[in-house]
Amino acid sequence: MKQRAWTKRDQKDWLERMPVVQCEPIKHVDGGHWLWRHWCPWCKCHHHHSPMPGHRDAHCTDASSPFHESGYILKLDPQFAERDRLCQLERSEAKWRAEAVTARKAAWLATPEGQAALNEHNVIAAKDST
Repeated sequence: MKQRAWTKRDQKDWLERMPVVQCEPIKHVDGGHWLWRHWCPWCKCHHHHSPMPGHRDAHCTDASSPFHESGYILKLDPQFAERDRLCQLERSEAKWRAEAVTARKAAWLATPEGQAALNEHNVIAAKDST
């Protein structure tokens, strides 16, 4: 028997039945990037996800967790809104810095000095690979 395609209504109904978990933004232990975490009552530990709202697959290790089959919807806990704003500022600043560094590298590589350094690097890499 052929299954019918999902409609927008089916998707909306499915999302409305999905469990919602409130998350807290935290800085990763390496200090380099932000994550969202929430306490899992089944695994008795925190689960970590990328810092944006929406559906995620469960990270549960407990097979009896109701999250296993459907996953859950992540939402920012409103009490952490200011911390999340700082997280977003840091992420956009890090992206800007990476783009600026890439642009500076590209500009430098376009100079005769940059071309000479790149050629030297390529010669050394060719020697190392033989």
